[in-house]
Amino acid sequence: HQKHKCDAGVETSKVMATTPGGMPCLELTRMFTNVLNIDDIQLLNVDEADYDDIREMLVPGITQERRQPLFVGPSACDGELVVHIPFNFAKALTWDLTHFLIRAHLPPAPHSYPPRSLDIIPNLTTCGFSDFDQPGTASVELKDMGDGIYSASLEKFRTKGTFRRTVSLSLRFSVASVPTGPDMEREPHEDSQAEVYFNDLAIFGLPGESGAAARKHTMYDDRANLIISPVLKSRWGTQEEVEAEVNDEDEG
Repeated sequence: HQKHKCDAGVETSKVMATTPGGMPCLELTRMFTNVLNIDDIQLLNVDEADYDDIREMLVPGITQERRQPLFVGPSACDGELVVHIPFNFAKALTWDLTHFLIRAHLPPAPHSYPPRSLDIIPNLTTCGFSDFDQPGTASVELKDMGDGIYSASLEKFRTKGTFRRTVSLSLRFSVASVPTGPDMEREPHEDSQAEVYFNDLAIFGLPGESGAAARKHTMYDDRANLIISPVLKSRWGTQEEVEAEVNDEDEG
């Protein structure tokens, strides 16, 4: 498979991103065109048409003409939606995930709101809403980064190794808060008709281990033919910077 060559160190390479805690990582959804199995993505509680949009979010450049804006949502009821994303090459590759970035700046309908919390379960074959009520679900409060961008950090789970060998992700986006208090209750949205949506999604991490005895980066496993994306520009600057990059691509 293709290998990126860079004279700079990992920490200074332009293809590298950084976690909320300042550690180097890769934006997997920008770096590779085939790291995710987009044909088997599951969406729950949204319109069927949203499948095309989520695929384009997760694989920039999958279509010749870049469509903007993209939407997943609004949710059909209860202010929550589920996305299940399997990774390709699961027998050869795992991923040590660090965080997500979510853009939600263009609501598709009245009473549509950005997510306030994200529940995450790694390595399910398939998922439903009831799976998120089980012990072990990771719940993350989204941090507002400004300009409609929200960050969900997984760094507090690193010591437990929760996302160290990830081969699939089940995500529940909600307008409610993360569970708090002794009863683990969620604070509902102040709008009783609130439904959740987002316009973009990116997954960040590093190559993980293929097994307990692994001693090398399995990103170079011969069984995994990862394809480097021809579109390596980040989508996560300010809205003006993103629009300028789109204009540059169109002019090019």
